[in-house]
Amino acid sequence: MILYSLIDLKAKKLIIYTVFAVYIIAAAYMLFFMRDSMLRYYTYSEYFRENTNFVPFLTVREFIGYLRTDDAIYGDISMENILGNLAVFMPTGVLFPAIWKKQRHFKVFVLSIATVITAVEVIQLLTMCGSCDIA
Repeated sequence: MILYSLIDLKAKKLIIYTVFAVYIIAAAYMLFFMRDSMLRYYTYSEYFRENTNFVPFLTVREFIGYLRTDDAIYGDISMENILGNLAVFMPTGVLFPAIWKKQRHFKVFVLSIATVITAVEVIQLLTMCGSCDIA
């Protein structure tokens, strides 16, 4: 019975690590490789001026405003962006604590997620893929 439990535990860990690896590859693709880099279209200063936002929740408020007014142009883009961000980052809420026991502590988890999101935004800024938006 103990041997069965160890095999079962190893199988569960293998599944979780496999799901995590697939998630990381999918997230990296969606965040950095799915879009064209703007390097050939803009200088860094032009890109920075047009594609960065350091005001917390400004973009979210704008997107919700577009959805409320049923904006024909930006409404679909807004919904796609909000749902896309949720889809990309929501699995971390399950996978991080499943893999690392320290992530089961709220403060550690919040710090880790903030670090991951900040790293993603900085990489997007440096590679000019997507937009650098803090919230």
